Amino acid sequence: SSFVTTCSTISVPYSENFNGYTDGITSASGAPSAYPYHSLPSCWTFINISNNSGLQPQAYLSSYYYNTADNSNYLVLSADYGKTIYAALPKFNEPISSLYLSMKYRTYSGSEGYNGKPEIGVMSDLSDTSTFVSLETLPLTTTYTLAEHYFSMDSLTGNNYNIVIRFKAPASANASYTAMFEDIAVDFAPTCIRPMNLG
Repeated sequence: SSFVTTCSTISVPYSENFNGYTDGITSASGAPSAYPYHSLPSCWTFINISNNSGLQPQAYLSSYYYNTADNSNYLVLSADYGKTIYAALPKFNEPISSLYLSMKYRTYSGSEGYNGKPEIGVMSDLSDTSTFVSLETLPLTTTYTLAEHYFSMDSLTGNNYNIVIRFKAPASANASYTAMFEDIAVDFAPTCIRPMNLG
């Protein structure tokens, strides 16, 4: 099923650090006790989310100290046995090609084949997951890592897109595996792209 908050298009710049939410989040490992009647960020859409706290995939907010970068709230996407969950950011009122995404993320495990890799992409129709276009697959990391994506590099046109984070668990996973996200921001892409991974 899907969790949807109906909103009009959102202005840029946009930022979400999840710290404005105090009810319906968890401070322990696992989903909140209020699940599925828990807090999720406003104007986001979560696709394939379970309505049962005992089933995957799940999306929820947490402040569990072991997984946070700076003692703040973060978004958890969790799945098992090859299942997939989609977290769609609000729709912005600017052409997708003019936008830039930054966020911090980490995965539960850093082992290939043991934890799914988050993907950055777009969807033109949130009711149809076949419209998801993967633009970047993020590497596994067990420490919070900055991820940046410049949509000007993707040959996309128009503003009929939502920016989407997709998380899929390995088919062989015998438990739920997670990816965690903090400090998500969307802004206008700079005219000069900052060099990355310089040795």
